[in-house]
Order: sequence, then C-alpha cells, then structure tokens
Amino acid sequence: MGAGSKTMAGGFQAGLEREDRVFRLRTYSRYVNIILFVFMLIGILQSVRESGPTGAPFHLDFSAVLLPLLYFLVIFNIAIVAMDALELLWQPDPKIRVWRCEDFLSNARPIAAVALIIGILFVNPVVVGVLEDLGTSAGDERVEDNSSYRVNFAPSDPLEFSFVGPVSVQSDREVTVMVVRERDFQRLEDAGFCVTDPEANRTLIWLSEYTRSAAITLDSPRMYREQLALVIFNPGNTSASVHYEVRNELSRAMFGNLVFFSLLFFAYNLAWALTLVILKRRYVSDFVKREQLRLMRNYTIEEVFLIYKDGRLIVHNTRRLKPDMDKDVLTGMLTAVQNFVKDSFSEESGHLNELKYGNLKILMENGPRANLAVVLSGVEPPTLRHNMRTLLSGIHDRYMHILDDWDGDTGTLRVLKRHVGMLIPEEKQRLRGVIEEILLLYRDNRFMMHLSQRGQPDVDDTLLAQYLEEVRRRVGESTSSLQTASISEIPYGNWKILLEYGPVCYLAVLVSGPEPPDLRGRMRQALEDITEGFENVLVSWDGTTQRLLDVKAILDSLFAESLDKKKKK
Repeated sequence: MGAGSKTMAGGFQAGLEREDRVFRLRTYSRYVNIILFVFMLIGILQSVRESGPTGAPFHLDFSAVLLPLLYFLVIFNIAIVAMDALELLWQPDPKIRVWRCEDFLSNARPIAAVALIIGILFVNPVVVGVLEDLGTSAGDERVEDNSSYRVNFAPSDPLEFSFVGPVSVQSDREVTVMVVRERDFQRLEDAGFCVTDPEANRTLIWLSEYTRSAAITLDSPRMYREQLALVIFNPGNTSASVHYEVRNELSRAMFGNLVFFSLLFFAYNLAWALTLVILKRRYVSDFVKREQLRLMRNYTIEEVFLIYKDGRLIVHNTRRLKPDMDKDVLTGMLTAVQNFVKDSFSEESGHLNELKYGNLKILMENGPRANLAVVLSGVEPPTLRHNMRTLLSGIHDRYMHILDDWDGDTGTLRVLKRHVGMLIPEEKQRLRGVIEEILLLYRDNRFMMHLSQRGQPDVDDTLLAQYLEEVRRRVGESTSSLQTASISEIPYGNWKILLEYGPVCYLAVLVSGPEPPDLRGRMRQALEDITEGFENVLVSWDGTTQRLLDVKAILDSLFAESLDKKKKK
C-alpha cells in the first residue's frame, strides 16, 4: 500500500476511532478521578499524622490538611483540563464541540473568578487586619492593691488559623505582669504571686516585675496547646489603672500558600477559558460551514454497499429508516451493483467507476479485497470520491486479516455497517420530516424572533442571516408582484421553507424531509394565538423584542411533534 493510501487510511482510522476514544475517555476519566481522590486522602492522612495532632486538648495543624488538599486540587484541575482538551480534539461533530466548549467554559470561569477573589482577599492587608482585629482581646481594668487580674487566652486556635501576637500592658502604677498556664494559676495564687517562690516560679512562662509598660512576645512555635492566662498583679498600696491587649495574628505561612495557590488556579483556568473562547470561535465556523453545505446541497446518498471481490455482499447501509420496506428495489439495485463489480474487474483498460441506474447513479471505488458502491441521486459532490477512497483504504488497512480469506460470515464484519454509514450522515433524519428552524417576521419583513432545533441558534448567525435574507427576498418578490395569493413554499437546497401569514406577522418554517401532515394547521393556530395574545403590541410594533418574549412558548409548540417523533424512533 502506497504512502498516499496509508495517509488516507490513517486519516480514516483517526476519524473512525474519535467517537470511541471520547467514550473511552469519559469512562477512564472516572477511574482517574477515583484514583486521584484515594491518593489525596492517603496524602492528607499522612500529612496530618506527621503534624502530631492531639485529642485532649484538641489540636490539628490545619496546614497539614490544606496544603496537600491544594496540591491535589491543582492536579485534579490539570487532569480535568487535559481530559477536556482531549475530548475536544477527538470529538468529530463540530456542533457537539461548540456545546462542550460552553460546558467547559461554565466550569473554568467560576473557578478562575473564585480563585481570584480568594487571592485578592487574603493578600489585602485591610482584610487580614479586620480578621485579626476580630480575634483581639482588649480592656481597661482597675487592679486593687495586693490583688490580681487575669485574662484567659490561647496562644493558637485548635486548627492553627491564628497565633497570639504581641501582648501589651500599660499601667499608671508599677505592676508585675506574668503569663502562666491556666491550670497553674491556682498554685501561683496560693504562693501569693511571689515570683521568688520556687513553686510559683516553675509555673511562669513569661515575667516582668515592677513595670508600667510590658510588651510580651510568646514563642509560638513552642505550641502551648492549652489555655494560658495573662496575670496582672498589683503589689503596691494603691489601685492601678491597667490597659491590656492580646492580639491574634493569622498564620502567615498558611495564608501565603492559600494566596499562591489561588493565583495559580486563577492563571491556569483563565488561560484555559481564553483557549476555549478561541476554540469555540473556530468550532462555530466549522459548524456553520457544515450546516451551509448540508442545507444547500443538491444531492442525496441513497445506499452504500460494501461488496467482496467475488460479488458477495459484506454490509449494506441505507438512508431509509426501514431498509426492508423496499426489498424488490433493493434486490434489483444490489444485483446491478454485483454485476457492476464483475464488469469492473473484467475491463482490460481499467476499472469502471460509474453506472447509471434509472434516475440514480452508482459510483464505485475498487480495493484489493472489497469494493465500495454508493447509490446517489442528484449532483455528485466533489469530495465524495475522496471520502470513498479514504473509507475503503481504511477498511482494508484495519480489517485485511479478515478480508484476505473471508468465508462469507457477515457477523465477523458487522461493525463495518456503522463505518460505511459515515458516508450518509443525517440522511435518515430527512425522512422523518423535522422542523429545523422557525422565523417570525412582521408584515413589513422586519425580523421578530428565531428558534432553532439545534439548541444554540446564537452560534450560527451566518446561517440565520442567509436563511432570513432568502425568506425576505422571496416574500418581497411575491408581495410586490400582482400575484393573487402569497407564496406558501420556498425550495431551500434539499429542504423547503413553509410560509403561513397572519394579519400583522407571518411564519417561515424550515423543514427537512416530508412535510408533517398537521404542520400547516399548527402554524395557523400559532399565528392566531400570537395575534390575539399580543394584539396591542403588534398593532404598532416598534421593533422591541423584549415585549414579545412570551411568544417563544407559542413557537416552541411547533417543535413538539417533531421532537416526539425523534424520541419514538
């Protein structure tokens, strides 16, 4: 097989496996998330264990939980973005790509926004100062002679969100300032606050004797994990006025890490969101081009046959919903194709590749072991031959081990039915009579409202503009002529536009396939409901759509039958 055919085969296989890859990716992503979650739990438990938690009194280094959690959230985020990017890369349908871009954007944007808000909050000194002020104790007290005043506090909260900062004491008399554990306060009191007493001295964590101003800095890393007491003792003969302040400080290391990871999340998800915006524009362009070709093409692929080199049928795919309905026609067509294969191989000058069959045309591409025949009505599209060669080359490259000595068992190659069906995308839908687009226009051809079966009419403004222009042009020609009746149907490629008129507005409905039998009646009923329900607005409509939002529910009802039929199928 030459380099060119290998390239085509590779391209076919890539397209063939995209859908399967996306399905497998979604399945594997669940397992990846579960594995990451398990590793996250193990990592957090190990970190907590190493931090030395205690139960009585309760203490847990919260950074031992927070930091591993943030690390794994980053890994989760990277893994999810990577899987989303692969899904977009492998998804063959441009319309689904657009939808998935919207889904991924709806995830990335709030993550980036929340991360930015958290980063700004905890890097802002005003916010940090307010939080620290909420944890600060202060007061003014009078301490009588030979008496004490005690303030209970803890040097750190049980989760280490904050640590005690500078403790300050101001007095108009000389006092003794001490810090002891709350459980040791009684021993200090029993010793009469005599700091020279050995029993009392052993209880002291911090001491300043006979001072009017004391600034206390505790050794936070020593982690006193129980309640402490700030004791102010007045040894003088007169009372003292004392102002004290116990100030808490947030854990700088923990909140610094929180700010860092918040900004990291923000930058990463912002970059991903911008990438999605760019990708969405490209996918929208691809979608519009595909829809333009689909709506305006003037051909229909009726049948696809894969025939073995000796004329035996391997697989057959059709645009008909029930291929067994036309057995006689199908049998005659298959016989013609099989004879065509034999004639093709008997030609000395080369292979035949085209045959007329009534008003149809049969196109043939030959391969080493099998031949591909496409039954076509209308004008042959320029890309069809290339697609047929690519498909046939890929089938040979992938299934040559079966085709080399095929025994006629169609079950071994049943999967090829779906593959050859790739040549007739969306043809089956056209047999169902699907309402694809609905336009509501004012009597002077002003645009009022548009609804689309695609679910995202905002992504195909180019298609809408073309569709709208065609309706306006043809209706304008009809009303400006001397015709006694308004135009009721407009051919639109292989589709058609049905028109119904009301007193002040008219409906244009784009239909693929046969016209639903009751569609005209429902269109007239919708126009009556709109005219009666919005008479005051429509009589002198100023072009504002805001006052016509409730019209959407009436127009949506035109889709109902089409959607119900699709579900039944």
